[in-house]
Amino acid sequence: MYLFGKRTEISEMVRRDFYVDDLMTGCQSIEEGLTIKEKMTELLQRSGFLLQKWVSSNQELNLQISEDLGEKKSERGKDIKTDEYSVQLPPQQKPITKRRVISDISRLYDPLGWVSPCVIISKTFIQKIWLSGIDWDQELTSDLLREWESYRKDLEHISKCQIPRWVETRPDDQLIELHGFCDASVAAYAAVVYIRVVDAEGIVKVNLVTSRTKVAPVKQQSIPRLELMGAVLLSELITEVAEVMNIPKSNIHAYTDSSVVLAWLSDHPSRWSTFVGNRVSQILTSDWGDRLTMQELQMNQYTHVCLILEVVHWWSWLLQAPEGAYCCGLRANEKYLKSPFFW
Repeated sequence: MYLFGKRTEISEMVRRDFYVDDLMTGCQSIEEGLTIKEKMTELLQRSGFLLQKWVSSNQELNLQISEDLGEKKSERGKDIKTDEYSVQLPPQQKPITKRRVISDISRLYDPLGWVSPCVIISKTFIQKIWLSGIDWDQELTSDLLREWESYRKDLEHISKCQIPRWVETRPDDQLIELHGFCDASVAAYAAVVYIRVVDAEGIVKVNLVTSRTKVAPVKQQSIPRLELMGAVLLSELITEVAEVMNIPKSNIHAYTDSSVVLAWLSDHPSRWSTFVGNRVSQILTSDWGDRLTMQELQMNQYTHVCLILEVVHWWSWLLQAPEGAYCCGLRANEKYLKSPFFW
């Protein structure tokens, strides 16, 4: 509580930019970085906390703040010199059993969902293994083994995906927007959030911020219900991102290609079944629930099997879109509401 007695920029960093005992923040210049280090160290030392192992993506700043930079690659895939992240694939273990497959998959460290199109395939494969009923230390059946080896071979290219840490935001940017998309298939549903920046010179830059995927339940659900679950996933994800990045509601845009979901959202939750009503209520009570619009999506990379090397080009398509072109502005039509399908 002592740290928050006086509201300053440094105390705000303590509140906002700590993950457990690690400070993760940024600056616009070397001078600002040195000031942050000095003031942060002084503030925390008053309460008996000592910050150590300072490191920066700027090598000149590193020479002034740190003597021990460690290895080129951090244990979690961070390349300090290029300021990029990558996902590392653990070595294959044999024989290929249920236990070893699940162990391999769990070691794919991707907390922000930067390579979700790859990881979701492994999630659906785990579901298949469980449904097959084989024991933990039993080798996979021939069909499952072929599928796993094909996926594993494709997955070897995942380390070629280099994800920049910096999403190219600056204090003098003209506009910063969040664009969130959700979609679903019979196998899975997903949500993804991009940041779209118009800098001081009017240049548009787009970067992937985060995504989240979930395997469809074993108990079969209709596609519209899965689309609704994807919309709920997006509501949770984009709310978290907007709060962390301090993006105003007016700059948040959310999209779905499901006219059924928009129809559900256009009326009071009490009109629908318990399953639908609860999820509609959750979306509408979020800060951006009234900003969900319809757009034909190209998100099959998240909800269908994909090739690993095809992932990268999906990240920057908003870069090509002029203002407003990414939203067709469609809303639910009254004819959908009259259908008994929604009850």
